[in-house]
Amino acid sequence: MIDMALLQDQLRLAATASAFDLTRPADRERSTRELTSLFYDLQAAVTPTCFIEIGAHDARFSKDMATRHPGTKVVAFEGNPNNHAHFASTFDYAAHGVDYRHALVSDIDGVAEMMLQVRWNGQPFPLIKGSDSLLKRNREDVEYETREVASTRLDTAFADRGATGGLFTLWIDVEGATQQVFAGAVDTLSNTASIFIEVEEHPYWENQWLFDDVQAHLAKAGFLALARDFEFEHQFNVVFVHRALWQVATVRGALNAYLSRIGRP
Repeated sequence: MIDMALLQDQLRLAATASAFDLTRPADRERSTRELTSLFYDLQAAVTPTCFIEIGAHDARFSKDMATRHPGTKVVAFEGNPNNHAHFASTFDYAAHGVDYRHALVSDIDGVAEMMLQVRWNGQPFPLIKGSDSLLKRNREDVEYETREVASTRLDTAFADRGATGGLFTLWIDVEGATQQVFAGAVDTLSNTASIFIEVEEHPYWENQWLFDDVQAHLAKAGFLALARDFEFEHQFNVVFVHRALWQVATVRGALNAYLSRIGRP
């Protein structure tokens, strides 16, 4: 059961729905654009030393961060072999300051099995997509191809930066596998300033963490849920910042600017 403090945070976040007409897809999309803008503004306020994108697909966030913050280390992880091969062949990530890695981020160092969806209800599923996961869907009409993919814990991949006081920002979109990511990121979280993460209120994947689980875990690690969007009815994105950063005036200013913007479509 969620505690009262976390419930109050959820009610506070839900109240921002009043700035959008959730019956209109365009307004739901606007909520995501505004939340993304808030997250970008926060990076200027907290100035992390390393941006990490997990479940990167085409690594849009990493490209943006490398452009906005040249010289900062930017690492993007994409586990789906089809996605990585496709996007790596169409864009020179290294030339644009992005370390685009073919690997899953989980609680395993070595190799993990990824569930690539090949058919839904007997119909072929696209080869290039952002909805594959470590987890199976909570549906019986999905057929999979299981692929072994290199896997890393964040604490292993960034042990040097954690040891030297590096400050991280995380962008996480892992199709329900948040528990596995955080299980391998104990030290990394202790050196993280801000997080943008996709969460669910409905269990789309087997044995997945829902928003309550993610929020409770991050609260114990010292994070405050700052804002959310309304991209879909039961799947949305949340921005978290470490509580210590709430004392930074520019962090508060970024939130104030966001709240002002969403009230003026």
